[in-house]
Amino acid sequence: MFTQIQLTGPVGPVLKNLLPTHILIPRDTQIAKDEVHLIMEYGLHEKWGNLQSPAANRFITSYDQSNSELIMLDKFFAELKPFSPELVILSGLHLLETQPLSMVTEKMDQVRDGLRNVPVSIPVHLELASMANEKNVKLIVEQVGYMYRVRTDLEQSWKIGLF
Repeated sequence: MFTQIQLTGPVGPVLKNLLPTHILIPRDTQIAKDEVHLIMEYGLHEKWGNLQSPAANRFITSYDQSNSELIMLDKFFAELKPFSPELVILSGLHLLETQPLSMVTEKMDQVRDGLRNVPVSIPVHLELASMANEKNVKLIVEQVGYMYRVRTDLEQSWKIGLF
């Protein structure tokens, strides 16, 4: 089974070299300098030096200006139609928490309008991380949540559009 994946997000030169070659990266989403999005996961009783974790957990830190402003959102939706995915995964909306409410509202409008153009036959997975800002959560639910859809006839081969 071969899966075609298109990653439409800010991809710097280091990340591009780390990604498998079968992941398609649109040329206009490549950026000159990599940004930092570091995730450290560790399991129960895993050791690091003389420390041992009492529980499985993860630590996430980032300096990710492009994603925190969702600068590739328009390019993501523009790339969907020519790629013709069988599944759409949209992530990063939680990163808007640091932005002014006016920008969050504008981006949620863009997400809503972009998802309206995705055929109902294509499942959309909205990936959210922990969010503390109730206004942002409410905007996501109001603008994007009502568009939730499920497809049960999963196929063996997928073309996936990632943001």
